[in-house]
Amino acid sequence: MTTNREGPGAASAVRHEVEGPRITDALYQAFKNEPTPMGMDPTDGLPKPIVSQAWKDAQAPDLDPSRFVCMSDCSSFVERDEWGVVLNRFKPSEVQRSPDGSWFVEREVGFAFWRRTIRVEVEPLRPQCQHYARQLVPFPEELDRSLAVRLCTARRTDEGEFLDLGNQQILACELRSPVFGNEQALIDAFDERTLATQQERKNNEVTDDFDVDVALGAQTTTKGT
Repeated sequence: MTTNREGPGAASAVRHEVEGPRITDALYQAFKNEPTPMGMDPTDGLPKPIVSQAWKDAQAPDLDPSRFVCMSDCSSFVERDEWGVVLNRFKPSEVQRSPDGSWFVEREVGFAFWRRTIRVEVEPLRPQCQHYARQLVPFPEELDRSLAVRLCTARRTDEGEFLDLGNQQILACELRSPVFGNEQALIDAFDERTLATQQERKNNEVTDDFDVDVALGAQTTTKGT
């Protein structure tokens, strides 16, 4: 049973409308509230702020399918068997899209005296990840511009919200579904390099063969003599 202090008209509902999470919140969370690192300027010996990265590195990266495995790669389209092996390839100009979002090519089948056209479903060379979700909304301060919000629904923040990818590049991801194009080989190669580096570091460590007990015994024998 609701009371006068509950329901849509209550103060709690109004507070939620004002303070609740918004789609565009990620725009205002790009910079951490951390002290600016300082260093010494070699020209005059005075301290100055240190820029952690070049200005161009701080800009939004290009939306590149080769460095963002969440999105689809429509540079070509393929027909696969049940094992995922590519049977046929098609150019984008040969492919059409259905109202439900699926892709298809038209193919003629039959004989010289009887032929008909059928639709064969194809898919992008790398289909979009099922966990990748996009939303197009007006830019908060400039409503005539648009903002693309990119989310990973397979991961959530501490508050339970979907992870906002923003301008983050995703080079490889084993959470991808389907797995085509998840670039798992890049992760394997990274782990192999890490293991090799660790092993090399261990091999280069100087072995300390100093025996404390033997050294103390030698000193005792010398003093007794």
